[in-house]
Amino acid sequence: MTPRETVIEAMARTILLNGYPTPEGKTDDEHFTFIRLTNPMWWYIVLEHSTDALNALIATLPALGLKIVPIEADEAMAEAWAGASIDTASAGLPDNEVNMLHAQSDWSAMIAAAPDLLKGEK
Repeated sequence: MTPRETVIEAMARTILLNGYPTPEGKTDDEHFTFIRLTNPMWWYIVLEHSTDALNALIATLPALGLKIVPIEADEAMAEAWAGASIDTASAGLPDNEVNMLHAQSDWSAMIAAAPDLLKGEK
């Protein structure tokens, strides 16, 4: 399953299990499977709602200055970090300010190069 599909399924499971709590003596997985198999139409409806909710969340992130990125840098992110450079040698800035400028540049380059896994890339 892709990261996007995993998130959508987790959202759908939560909606179903909150609406139909797990009976005593059953696990959430057993109960979820029972609901999904005995009421397939509910499952498809909940999947659609979960997909819509995820799409709405993803649509709001850029306006908030946010992006969902992987924990580990991938090759494109590493290359962006290596290529990010600021000419601070002649700026006459203190070392701590130079370090901060480099960190901001490196961070911005890496995040810009990061795949957006919940939009279905990778």
